[in-house]
Amino acid sequence: MLLVTGKIKQYKKGGSLFPLELMDLFEAKRVFWVTDAPKGQIRGDHAHIKCRQICICIQGAIKIDAKNTITKETVTLREGDYVVINKNIVATQKYLTGKDILLVLASEPYNEMDYIQSVEKSNQEITVVGSGNFAKETCRTFNITPTEFIGINPGGLLGIPVNKTISNPCSRILMAIQNSEYRKKMFLMLKSPYWAYDNLIHHSALIDKTSQIGHGAVIMQNSCIGNNVLMGNFAVIDKSSTIGHDSVLKDFVTMAPMAVISGHCKIGNQVYIGSNAFIKEDISICDNVIIGAGSVVVKNINIPGKYAGVPAKKIRKSK
Repeated sequence: MLLVTGKIKQYKKGGSLFPLELMDLFEAKRVFWVTDAPKGQIRGDHAHIKCRQICICIQGAIKIDAKNTITKETVTLREGDYVVINKNIVATQKYLTGKDILLVLASEPYNEMDYIQSVEKSNQEITVVGSGNFAKETCRTFNITPTEFIGINPGGLLGIPVNKTISNPCSRILMAIQNSEYRKKMFLMLKSPYWAYDNLIHHSALIDKTSQIGHGAVIMQNSCIGNNVLMGNFAVIDKSSTIGHDSVLKDFVTMAPMAVISGHCKIGNQVYIGSNAFIKEDISICDNVIIGAGSVVVKNINIPGKYAGVPAKKIRKSK
């Protein structure tokens, strides 16, 4: 997902109160609002190199279109709705009623040099965190030519340098590591905030509009995510995997190709689910668990470790 959306709580007592409690996303260094835009007016159509924005609909209805060279996304904001627009995303606003009010919180002061007018230029520099086969596959799947790869061992991949640190902090950052443990290790080593990482979602993936996806995800071809799914940061959902309705996945979860999580499941941090594995409905799995390929999980897993078989049983302690 390009856009992170939400709704500000409304308190009705002698009027309507909408408290802004969004400062955990970033510290606002600039605030402005847009009013009196004629019905049908389109504004924006640019990206930012560094600045992030929270756009809040105070009144009326405002359509937000966002895109990069890989994907597009559209949301319509109504009173109390907000959307977070990250750097390097080209966004436009269309004012739908003629009585619209848009409030914008910006992470950076105004800087004319921070504006990018074309989607091609906004993706000119891309950093891919990862330097293995999954990083190579990800680049080919999404037709990405990064400026650099990031890995522990410097060298080269696809004729592109592999560095230990990110050369340009304003570049678009993508996470492309399949191993959950190593993915978390690289995230902690680089010290970039989670919201600095963009998602990669293949156009063939089916994602219900009621589901929410965190930052730094890679969702491959023909994956299916049902309604009301809550997914944390840095998930890898590989080809033809399925997540059932009302499931919750925490951070650094990996689903190998054709894995299935049924409805109402709770999956902990740093869980790896092998190819063709099946998680029965209403199952909870704790942090730091590996599910072997082809396994069937029919009972809750409360102890970290590696599980395999039909039904899945613990076979060794996790390191």
